[in-house]
Amino acid sequence: MDSTSWRIAGNPYNLWTFLTKSEAIFTVKKSNGHEVPLEILDDHKGMDIHDRHSAFEKFASKSKNDQQYCWSHIICDGKELEDFYGEEGGRIKRSLQTIFHEAKEYHGHGTMKDVEKLHHDLTFLLTSHYENKRSQRFVENLLKRKKEWLLQFVMNPDVESTNNRAERGLRPSVIYRKVSGGSRSERGAEIYTRIFSIYYTSKLRGNNFIADTPSVMKRKARPG
Repeated sequence: MDSTSWRIAGNPYNLWTFLTKSEAIFTVKKSNGHEVPLEILDDHKGMDIHDRHSAFEKFASKSKNDQQYCWSHIICDGKELEDFYGEEGGRIKRSLQTIFHEAKEYHGHGTMKDVEKLHHDLTFLLTSHYENKRSQRFVENLLKRKKEWLLQFVMNPDVESTNNRAERGLRPSVIYRKVSGGSRSERGAEIYTRIFSIYYTSKLRGNNFIADTPSVMKRKARPG
C-alpha cells in the first residue's frame, strides 16, 4: 500500500494504490487518513506492507491484520539521519543495513526464534546515547514496534520486505501528474484511476491491456 499527492483543478488530493501480485486498485481521495484503506479494502484479511504512514497504522489497529514495515523506508530514514547528523546517524544507518542483510539471508524460511534473535541484535546495535533528540526518537519509535511486523518477511517467503511494488505502481502516475498537473475534475480523476487500475492489473498478470479491456470495461448508455 502507498499514496502520493494529486491535484484536482489545482486543489490538493491524494492518489492511493493497493497492490497484490496480480491485482491493482488506484483511487484518488481528498482524505489522507485511515478511512481510505478501510473503505477500499473493507474486510480484507491478509498481510499489509507499507511505509509506516500513520493512516496505515490506524487501519492496522482496526483491521487486525498483520503488517510488514517497508525496510527501504526504514533505511532511508537512517540515511537521512546520517545526512543531518553525520557519524551518529551513520551508525544508525549501518546498524539497520546489517540487520536487514542478515534477515534477507533466511529467504523467508526463518522461525520466530530467528526473528527474536534479529530483533535482539537490532536492539543491541541501536541502544545508545544519542546527542540529537531526533535520532533518539527514531530509535525508540522503531524498537517499540512489534518485532513480527518489522520482520515478517523472515518467516514467510510470500511477504516482501519493502513496499517497492506499490511505489513502482505509482511512478507512472507521478510522472503523469508532473506533466499534466493532475485532473481537472473528480469525474476525470475517477475515470483515470479506473482505467489505470485495469491497465496495471493486466500488466501484473502479463496480459495484453488492449485485448483485455473490452471484456472488463462495460460502458453504460445514458439517455441524451
